[in-house]
Amino acid sequence: MRLLPDFYEVLAAWGLPVSAPLRAALGFALRTWISGMLAFWIACRLQLDSPQWALLTVLIVARPQTGMLLSRAVYRLVGTVLGCGFGLLLVILFAQTPELFVGAFALLIGLCTLWANLLTNFRSYAAVLAGYTSAIVSLGAIANPETIFDVAMARGSATLIGIACSVVVAALFAPQSAREQVLAGLKSAIGEAARRACFSWHGDDMERKRMGRHLIEHLIGLNTLVEFASAESGSFRVHRATADSLLVHLFGVISAKRGLDAHVVRRGMPEYPPLLEARDACFAFLQTLPARLDEEDPTGLLYQLADLRARLGTLDPESLPLPPHELVSHRIVIDRLDELLRELGDALKEWARLHRRRIDRPPVRLNFHRDHRAALINGLRAALATAAIGAFWIATAWTHGPGALVISSVLLSLFSTVPRPDRVGWSFLQAAGVAIVAAYVCKFCLLSHASDFAVYAVDMGLFLIPCCVMLCYPRTTGFAAAFPLVFLAQVSSANPMQFNAVDFLNTAIATLVGVLAGTLAYQLVLPPDPKTARRYVVQRILDSLEAISRERCPSFEDWTTRMYDRIIRLSDPENLSGTHTDEWLDTGLGSVDLGCELFRLRSLADDERLPREVRQALQSARADFTRLRDRPQQALAATRRALAAVLGWEPGDRHETRRAWARATGVVEEIDARLNGPFSILNRPVPA
Repeated sequence: MRLLPDFYEVLAAWGLPVSAPLRAALGFALRTWISGMLAFWIACRLQLDSPQWALLTVLIVARPQTGMLLSRAVYRLVGTVLGCGFGLLLVILFAQTPELFVGAFALLIGLCTLWANLLTNFRSYAAVLAGYTSAIVSLGAIANPETIFDVAMARGSATLIGIACSVVVAALFAPQSAREQVLAGLKSAIGEAARRACFSWHGDDMERKRMGRHLIEHLIGLNTLVEFASAESGSFRVHRATADSLLVHLFGVISAKRGLDAHVVRRGMPEYPPLLEARDACFAFLQTLPARLDEEDPTGLLYQLADLRARLGTLDPESLPLPPHELVSHRIVIDRLDELLRELGDALKEWARLHRRRIDRPPVRLNFHRDHRAALINGLRAALATAAIGAFWIATAWTHGPGALVISSVLLSLFSTVPRPDRVGWSFLQAAGVAIVAAYVCKFCLLSHASDFAVYAVDMGLFLIPCCVMLCYPRTTGFAAAFPLVFLAQVSSANPMQFNAVDFLNTAIATLVGVLAGTLAYQLVLPPDPKTARRYVVQRILDSLEAISRERCPSFEDWTTRMYDRIIRLSDPENLSGTHTDEWLDTGLGSVDLGCELFRLRSLADDERLPREVRQALQSARADFTRLRDRPQQALAATRRALAAVLGWEPGDRHETRRAWARATGVVEEIDARLNGPFSILNRPVPA
């Protein structure tokens, strides 16, 4: 029995009800504040030269989800160690030659930025951190090179203290909910895939696109949550490969359904009563699957799926006296339905494995798009802009120039990984202005009267707790992420505190100059070009289609996940390569359909049931797709020759031979339809 009412119940009684999201945000803000104050207190007790870096580390790694915090903390540790090493090396080699120091430092920032753009999630953050930690360490000791080891140890020690405090407080007080969130997300994704799979080809086209886009985005986002859950939960870590495999099979469900829909829309549903009955049974199962996931053990669903696939297996249109084009259509619909059920069944098997205690299996990794062009441009921009700012510092001998150089390097590397970095800088500049004003009030109006650590903690909490609450809401995340970087640098908490208004204003000017320089660099130095970015993604799609036809072919899982990620990049208007219309969503999905048919062609080209001349024609068509981007007409002609070769072969009366003929004819016809269809990537000009 509770002796005291809950704090939130008291607020509700006063007419101030607190919603569940706000409760979670307040809990996160209080945990972060406690972690930060603990880290700062320990750093002061250890008499570190820069104890504020321990507090700043806590604010930087702070994330509402524990798994995100732990993952970010690990990669911050990696980035800090690398950055301290790079900073030591810069000062050791170039302390006496400032021009070479600036050149080497600019090159390092450029390489770290390039590296960050090729990595995903918080691995990218480790690369960014290695760059600007080297700036903090080297620029902090460039005037007194003999102190470089002390500076590096102080920065590294403060970072370790901040990480340790964040992890300990999160482990003790934060809810461990990532595993439950991922399981709920995976179950929701299975339900969405089932609803998309049973969506009628006669249904509304806009609704079909909406469902497909949402499902693809959901699956891509779940991959990130799976990584964070494996960082948070040891029990889930052993299931990570299973969760990734489940996502791969759901992508397979999308591909199979699209192949089925495309054929039925083009040729119509075969009027074969046993097939229609089997189709209706499959769709009835898919319609009830989302609700049954909550009520039944997956084993029962798997048995029913096996029965449905067995029912499809008994269908034998090859034994009927059908015209060739009808036989081909019957076989395609049966095979695509079976493929859909197989992928869904494999996803359900993985769903059942997730609830077992331990699984030993090789890891599965989803392979997403890497934009090498953007990485090179961002790295080159960061290097050039850093060199220019460094040259200005050396030419003017500006005392606070290193501060401007540090903050500009942060902007040039950290924000290069967001979809539209050219827009983020101005938001950061606004947050920096607010943070400078708040820091002045905090330092000179509040902390100047603080008599002990408790008062200091309360004064800092007045600013940091609201900032952490804002970090939990998407609309204010950008502001909340930028605010503590400038606020804590301006307050410059130390033991003892220094209250020098002139130094504060000079530091503020350096911060604003650095932010402005970094922001203008995105506008003036190799500015982002949406049209060129779209053209690059389209070229990578064509390259991926060509890769299927080479001797060393990527796995279907790697190819599929990478292609779906590119489709979202082309259709998301928030992305640099995205558009505000659906034309590239249709074209991108059409390219995935073409690629799936090319995988089937690759398999059929080795089918011994086909005569040698037909297999040679299929292999020749496959080989001509290796030059699809440069010679699209050659691929079209090879497809037509392969189709003529298949149609010119008389399969006879044997069922297996007729089935092989129908499959080969169907695949080549589908490839021809994709190449000549309204959404063929070969017929789509890159939009402006």
